[in-house]
Amino acid sequence: MMNNYHWIIGAGHGSINPTQISGKSTHINGKIMTAGKRSPRFPKGNPFENQCLIEGSVNRDVMNYLSCLLPTFDTSFEILTPTYKDMSLTARCAKVNEITRRSDKKCIYLSIHHNAFKTEWNTASGISSHYFKKGDSYSKNGKLLGEVFQPKLVEWCDMRNRGVKGSNFKVLRETSPPALLLECGFMTNLAEATTIMTEKGKQNTARAIYAGIIEIEQNKPI
Repeated sequence: MMNNYHWIIGAGHGSINPTQISGKSTHINGKIMTAGKRSPRFPKGNPFENQCLIEGSVNRDVMNYLSCLLPTFDTSFEILTPTYKDMSLTARCAKVNEITRRSDKKCIYLSIHHNAFKTEWNTASGISSHYFKKGDSYSKNGKLLGEVFQPKLVEWCDMRNRGVKGSNFKVLRETSPPALLLECGFMTNLAEATTIMTEKGKQNTARAIYAGIIEIEQNKPI
């Protein structure tokens, strides 16, 4: 397959530091790098009873599955967040822009996230895709990306469609290539969080993003 773009793939927030041992039972023996950004403790009887969904870890799991799929069509890509460590928004933007400057292909930035509403289990649900928008200014290519990726995520993940949204997030506003931030379900919704925690759930999210990338490469010039 012809490579038209260089894809910059990032996982939102930090994961778990495996070198800092913790006695907490909600995660695997390590210090969580980013405060908050996790589900409530899964209740008794749930397959993940007494655990928490750590967003930075799940984001990386999806990213890692995606990185295994992309070489199938020799897709040009680069991982923005290759370790468990967190990276400030300023550092993320700077790294995306540096990659874009040195690339011989047009770059596209995808940031993988999972959503939350408050801190307890609730009924907020669904998937949304965010492109840069502030007032009357917006990213035309970012919006086009959202229109490609959003239906694929909804289909593969079988979750509510919250839509393609214009947002003034720093990683969308201060990065030079077309950019999209994906919110792939709610970690404060018990049903969605349970699905997100499964390997099948993470693989389906990665497959949806992969399908969007292939469609852009083959059919949707940015």
